[in-house]
Amino acid sequence: MHYMDKIIKEILANFANSLKGLIKAVFIKSEHLESTSRNKLNETHASVWGALFHSIHLTFGMAYAVAINRSLKSESMKKRFTPDISLWNRNHNNKLVGIVDYESTNSSDSRIVRRNFQNYHQYVQTSNSNIPEFWIIITSLPSKKVSASDWYSWDLIRKRISKDEYLKLLENPFEYWVPKFSEGFSQLREELKRCPLYVANLDFTNLRLCLPKDKVFSIQL
Repeated sequence: MHYMDKIIKEILANFANSLKGLIKAVFIKSEHLESTSRNKLNETHASVWGALFHSIHLTFGMAYAVAINRSLKSESMKKRFTPDISLWNRNHNNKLVGIVDYESTNSSDSRIVRRNFQNYHQYVQTSNSNIPEFWIIITSLPSKKVSASDWYSWDLIRKRISKDEYLKLLENPFEYWVPKFSEGFSQLREELKRCPLYVANLDFTNLRLCLPKDKVFSIQL
């Protein structure tokens, strides 16, 4: 197994174990990960960020600093962007080690390609230094049928998808979006040579690695 693949799977395994505890304690409920309810989104982000912070600390230890919402830009990027979590090696001149972005149910849509992939593309392509060793994007897409009352779509409101496409999305958000993410991922060949990118999906019963396609990892929650 490639060293970085091993690290990513360790991060995800620790993340899954943290989530299991939160689900068992009913701190995270199904509606946090199966609904776009605005009343639950802040709770979802806060709880998941906590679990991610814990998993990264378990994986890397105290030699690394974990920052939440620390903005970044390369030497030639015009605009800064703000990843949810960035990991820094304090023993090597604050070297950027990794980036983790979590997208809740409300933003696990075309924004993954238009925003998350674009931030990755621009930063990695234009950086002369401080390129991270890994970059993870975690989405929240149920792999089952959802109702229109539970699954609000910005893409429909913004007319990026039709009503017919929205109805297809409702049949299974995971199966609808992941092939589209895969298509966008395939356009990042040059950047992937400089910084490995991983896309995982979290739902209420499972955490699985979706991209790259040849990396298989899944944990039941």
